[in-house]
Amino acid sequence: MSSESTIGVGMLGLGTVGGGVARILGEGAAMLSERAGGAIQLRRALVRDLDKARAAVVARELLTTDGDAVVNDPSVNVVVEVMGGIEPARSLVLQALRGGRRVVTANKALVASHGPELMAAAREGGGSLHYEAAAAGAIPIVKAVRESLAGNHVEALLGIVNGTCNYILSEMSSGGAAFSDALADAQRLGYAEADPTSDVGGEDSAFKLALLAGLAFDSHVDVGQIHCEGITGVRAADIAMARELGMVIKLLAVARPSGSGAELRVHPAMVPAGHPLAAVHGAFNAVFVRGDAAGELMFYGQGAGMMPTASAVVADLVDACRDLRRGTSAWAPGSQGALQVVPAADSTGRFYISCRVADRPGVLASIAGAFADRSVSIETCIQKGRDADPVDLVFVTHESREGDVRAALQAIGTLDMVREVASVIRLMG
Repeated sequence: MSSESTIGVGMLGLGTVGGGVARILGEGAAMLSERAGGAIQLRRALVRDLDKARAAVVARELLTTDGDAVVNDPSVNVVVEVMGGIEPARSLVLQALRGGRRVVTANKALVASHGPELMAAAREGGGSLHYEAAAAGAIPIVKAVRESLAGNHVEALLGIVNGTCNYILSEMSSGGAAFSDALADAQRLGYAEADPTSDVGGEDSAFKLALLAGLAFDSHVDVGQIHCEGITGVRAADIAMARELGMVIKLLAVARPSGSGAELRVHPAMVPAGHPLAAVHGAFNAVFVRGDAAGELMFYGQGAGMMPTASAVVADLVDACRDLRRGTSAWAPGSQGALQVVPAADSTGRFYISCRVADRPGVLASIAGAFADRSVSIETCIQKGRDADPVDLVFVTHESREGDVRAALQAIGTLDMVREVASVIRLMG
């Protein structure tokens, strides 16, 4: 393709993110043409309803309700998938890749669940797959891990990759908001979906971790093997206790090499107040990476929203256009082996544990005995409250195997003086 040729873009979806992409393509046409080495033009766009009012100004004759009409249009060189979900996105993306087209997607669930299949289709058809926007919105973390850290063995990757959860935890920490009120605010501000289950339950972060860990360890990650906990169980008392311990609670996505595999976990964690991740507030995202050669790096920015995500999509689009004009083959990994994921029970760490107990003699000795019987060593014990039933008894463990901690807690939960094991939160090591 010559530099004078206009590259045609077909869009699958014209909702919030798609509208942002269309807006950038229209308002930034001259800038994008210069950066991509030639003109880029929207040729077709898949929508559900042709007559729906849209913020993005797109000529009606470009709209269609037929996905095949987009991916098979001979004037479309690059397909941008921003419709979300697995089907029909998967089928349409596969069709585009097998037809030799470049595909840009923001669909984390699709890439995390069907990455090897999509990459194979790209290799077979001579196309390519770009998914910077799928991992952390506007933060260019995919390119950084894939290219800038190519000379490193990644020793750790820790991310705050869900803006909804970070906003909720920030509001609970700084303003004392209840979880339900902070969630309602996040929905009102557009940070959370009407159904926030994927966000607050940790699933959204797990999809993103699967993408990043696959890049970091040059393997395919089965997202179903990632240990996943959300933030719905985080209490105001835990927020206050974290502050007393000099920490803040964040929902972390964690990847660390371990033996021939890696630990992959999504869960709330107490982060030391002096760590860079502790200073990530509101709906912002951040990814902290340690490489054996580069040392410690942190990438910070908007992780969601119409324009931040559209920005990442357009960045990939420009890369795809450059490769197309050069006649080069964009990055598409070979056949990646499956990453061996260490079972959560075999991972080690320090734990914050809060129990609701009767305030009477022998309680501490019984609980301490249950920990000792399972080889769990206690670093700190704090009682909150006095002469009440129940009171909070808080423990911080030394480095311990998670399976041993869980076994100890199961035994502790059966003691008649223990009303409940209220919280179990890891401490970031």
